[in-house]
Amino acid sequence: MPNEHRKPTSINWSQYYAPKTLSIQFLPVLLVASVLVLRLPATTASDWLQFGGPSRNFSVFDETASTIAPVFQPWSVDVEGGDDSPLVQGDRIFITEIEIDSNGAQGHYLTCRSLATGEIIWRSGWTEPSYSEQDVSDKYPVRPLATSCIVDDHLITVGYGGTVRCWNTANGRQEWMHDLVQEFQAIPIQYGAATSPWSDGQRVVIACGGPQALLISFLVADGSVAWKSGSGVASYASLVELEIPNFDPSVGFEKHLVYAGGDAVLGFESSSGRILWTYAYPKSGLTNTVNPIAVEQGCLLIGGQGVGGSSLLRVSQDREANGSYRVDTLWTNTRIQPFYCNWVYDASQRMVIGFAGKTLFGLDRDNGTTLWQKRGFTDANLALTRDGAIAVRGDGVAARATVNRESIQVHAAQRVVTDRIWSPPVLVDGRLLVRGRSTLTCVDWKELPTADAMPSGTAVTSMEAMYGSRSERIIALLDLAKGTPKDMAWEDYAEVVNDRSLGWDDGDFAPLLKSLEERDQIELGRRISDDWVRRSPNSIVAWEQNFRWLEKTGDTEEAVEKRRDRMAVVRFEVSVPEATPPDFALYVTGNASALGPWQPDGLQLTRGDDGKYRVALECIRGDLQFKITRGTWESVEVDTSGKPIANRVQRLDGETTIRLIVSRWKDVER
Repeated sequence: MPNEHRKPTSINWSQYYAPKTLSIQFLPVLLVASVLVLRLPATTASDWLQFGGPSRNFSVFDETASTIAPVFQPWSVDVEGGDDSPLVQGDRIFITEIEIDSNGAQGHYLTCRSLATGEIIWRSGWTEPSYSEQDVSDKYPVRPLATSCIVDDHLITVGYGGTVRCWNTANGRQEWMHDLVQEFQAIPIQYGAATSPWSDGQRVVIACGGPQALLISFLVADGSVAWKSGSGVASYASLVELEIPNFDPSVGFEKHLVYAGGDAVLGFESSSGRILWTYAYPKSGLTNTVNPIAVEQGCLLIGGQGVGGSSLLRVSQDREANGSYRVDTLWTNTRIQPFYCNWVYDASQRMVIGFAGKTLFGLDRDNGTTLWQKRGFTDANLALTRDGAIAVRGDGVAARATVNRESIQVHAAQRVVTDRIWSPPVLVDGRLLVRGRSTLTCVDWKELPTADAMPSGTAVTSMEAMYGSRSERIIALLDLAKGTPKDMAWEDYAEVVNDRSLGWDDGDFAPLLKSLEERDQIELGRRISDDWVRRSPNSIVAWEQNFRWLEKTGDTEEAVEKRRDRMAVVRFEVSVPEATPPDFALYVTGNASALGPWQPDGLQLTRGDDGKYRVALECIRGDLQFKITRGTWESVEVDTSGKPIANRVQRLDGETTIRLIVSRWKDVER
C-alpha cells in the first residue's frame, strides 16, 4: 500500500502567538553585534563548519579564495545515503550517512574523509530510532538530513529519529548524546529531523518540537541542558541570526536567534532561550518552510507553504511598549513559494535569489516584486561568491553565473555528478563539494567548461521527485519497451538505469519487464531480471520476478535451487487494541507473493487463547514490507492519533519472528 502524505501532529499555538503585527512583553536583550549579518563578510575559505558556511548564509567573499587557490585533483567517491551538506575543517571533510544492516536496523554513521582525496580517515556508527509517524518510500527513504556543526574539536550531529550526539573530530569518539523523543517528548517529524544545530561556541541549540520544548540548548563541553524554550511543531528549516537595531546607540544591535517552526517564526535570546517575539503563519501546521534569510535593519525573509508564498518581516523594538518587539509584514509575494532548496541574498544589489516551482527567480528585497525568472535550474541550490553565483541543480549539473537585477547569465556549466542532489553546495578554497544521495564529489568550480546556458536535464520538481513522478527519460524507456518507436536494446536500459539522478527503483522494473514479456523480448527480460537482483539483492519482488524469468527461459532447475536457497521461515505475532472484538479476522499483507501481495486480505492470522494473532509462512529472504488489516484498507492499522503509518519493514536474513503491536484501527467504529 503506498504511504499516504499527511501533515504532522499539530500543537495549539494560540497561547504562544500574537497577530502578524504584535507587541509582546519581554525583557530587552542587550547583546551587542559588531557587524550586520549579511554585510559582505571577510570569511575564512579553509573551513566550512556549519550549515551555510562561515557566514551561515551560503556567501563566500574571502579575497584569498579568489586569488590564491591550491592545486588539487578533482575526485568523486561512493557514500551511503544522506542529504546533509559536508563540513570542512582544515584538511578533513565530515558527512553523516545511513546504512541498513542484515537485521534491518537503520544505522547512522559519521564519516571523516580526506579533503585531498575523499578517502575515509575514520568512521563511527550508531543505531538511530525510527517511529511510525515518519513516512518512508523507495524514492524518499528516511536518511540523515540535518547538516552537523563543528565547535573547536567537537562535532554535533542530529539523526533523523531525534538523537543528538557530540563527537571528537580527531578520533570519532562519542562524547555525549541525548534522545529528544525519549528524554524530552519530541514529536518525530514526518521525513526525519532536518534542522541543523546552531552554536555560539559554548552552547549548541537544537530543534526539538513537542509539548516540552520547541528548542533545546546543550552545553557543548558536557551535553548538559543549558535551557529549554517554547513548545510546538518542529520544521525542516535551520536556525539563523537576525540583528535588530537598538534604540540606544551605545548598544548598537541586538542579536536574535530565529527559528521558522512548523506553525510560526520565533525570535529567541540565544543565551537564555527567552522567546522575544513570534509571527504566526497564515497557514498553520506545515513544516515545509525553507530557511529564512536575515537581511539588514532587522528584516527577515520567510517563505514556504505555511507562508503562502514569500514575505519580508521587519522586527523592531516597540517604542510604545518598553522591552517588547514589533513584527510587521512589509510585503508578500504569493507567486513565489520556495520549496526545500535554499535561497541567497545579494546585499549589493538588494536582491533575493532562489528556486520555486520550476524556475529560478530574483526578488526585489525592498518591495517583493519578481525581477526575473529563469527555467533550466530545476531544484537548484545556491552559493554566492564575489564573482557571482554557483548553482547546483537537482540532477547534478553545476553552473557558474553572474546575476544582476535584470537576469542571470550562465558562463560555465557541467554535470559534475550522476546522482540526486538535495543539499546546498559547499565552497572551500576553489573547491566545490557536492553531496548526492550516494556520492560525494569535489571539483574546481573555476574550471567548469564554458557554457552560455544550463545543459538540458530533468524537469522534475521537488514534489515530483519526493512522491515518485517518473522522469521523462524513464517514461521514454518504458514506452520504448512497449515497442515505440523501436524494440528496446540493453544499451537503452543501461543508459537510464545507470543514471542515479533519475530515481530508478524497484517500481520501475515491473512495468518494464511486463512490456518486454508482452513483446516476447524474453532474453532481454531475463538479462534485466538478473541485473535487478544484482542491483537490489534485498528486494523480495526482484527475486520473485527472477525465479519466474528463469523458468520462462527454461532454467527451471536453477530457479528451484535459487528459490530453495533464498527461503526462510517467518512467524508473525500480533497484539491488538483491547477493544478489538475477538471474532474479527486479521490479515497481514505486504510485498511478498505469499502476502497478497498488497491485497488487504492477504494472509489471515489465527487468534490464540492469549488474545494474540499468529501465522507462519515461508518467504524469500530480503526486505519484507507489510501492514496489518482487518480485511480492507478502510480498516488498516494506524497510529495512536488515527493517522496512517509507513509500511512496516523487516530485514529477513534467516528464520525470523516478528512481534508487533497494533496501536489503533483506521475505522475504529467498525
